[in-house]
Amino acid sequence: MRGCCQGEYRCYLLAESPPPRLRSLKRGLEFAKLRSVDSGQARGAVYYDEEGNLHEQLARVVVICANGIGTPRLLLNSKSKLFHDGLANSSGLVGRGCMLHAGRGVRGIFSECMDGYLHSGDAPFYSQQFHESNAKRGFARGHSVGHECALGRQSSRRDAKPLSPYHSCHRHWEDLPDEDNRVELDFQAKDSNSVPAPRVVYSFSENTRRMQQHGAQSAREFLQAAGATEIHDEEAYPWTSHFTGTARMGNSPKTSVVNAWNQAHDVPNLFMADGSFFRDRCRSGADTNHWSIGLALRRRNLAAQGRMEVRD
Repeated sequence: MRGCCQGEYRCYLLAESPPPRLRSLKRGLEFAKLRSVDSGQARGAVYYDEEGNLHEQLARVVVICANGIGTPRLLLNSKSKLFHDGLANSSGLVGRGCMLHAGRGVRGIFSECMDGYLHSGDAPFYSQQFHESNAKRGFARGHSVGHECALGRQSSRRDAKPLSPYHSCHRHWEDLPDEDNRVELDFQAKDSNSVPAPRVVYSFSENTRRMQQHGAQSAREFLQAAGATEIHDEEAYPWTSHFTGTARMGNSPKTSVVNAWNQAHDVPNLFMADGSFFRDRCRSGADTNHWSIGLALRRRNLAAQGRMEVRD
């Protein structure tokens, strides 16, 4: 099992925030929308508490950290006389260009037990052999592979009955933005407070499909060379993790939602500090959360210096 008794595994909030700050946080809130004023500034956020009571939190500066699905949902739900298509959406790109982790596993069965229970269960090593673009492969960008030795026994006891040991190669693709892949509002499906839910529309592009075929073939070659007695190729599917690209970063308000400071082009006191601003996936489908945290920390430091309204 992964994690620790404090629940700090991969949780920046618990690992880095001091206990007094955690105790001051409001929990169990469901945000419905952001409100704006006629000047084009964000006024604050409207939210429901755990009892379903409606509140408004006013703010001089508003920072959204709801990631690739929650951020566009909040913006699209925040329509007004000034923002007919949703807050900060003059480009029409809020929710568009959704990218995620696309993956495919290839599993090899081996004759000898690998004692995989000795590690945490996550991939113990990675290969970046196909990380960079190569036009000869017939697709743009690249993919990486995580190698994982599965549990070789029914328990950690040395006298336990061995299972069929296998080695799994998980391919991670670098998904590219496609405006047809999107997050939109579903007015038929609503949450407990009758706020429209997000609906994710996604399909593999032709480039991603070609990348999947190449990755699966290279994984089979790896397992054959390693001595696998059987090889099982799993079906590719979009992983439900690390959604990005739905409020993309750029220099022009016509082709992007935020600028290089994560600041909305249309709303000068609105910032987005999550994975939604990525223009493309991190190289070879890497985890975007660490990048998001780093840029959020940059925003925090600027705020502490009184530079929240800076424009590039």
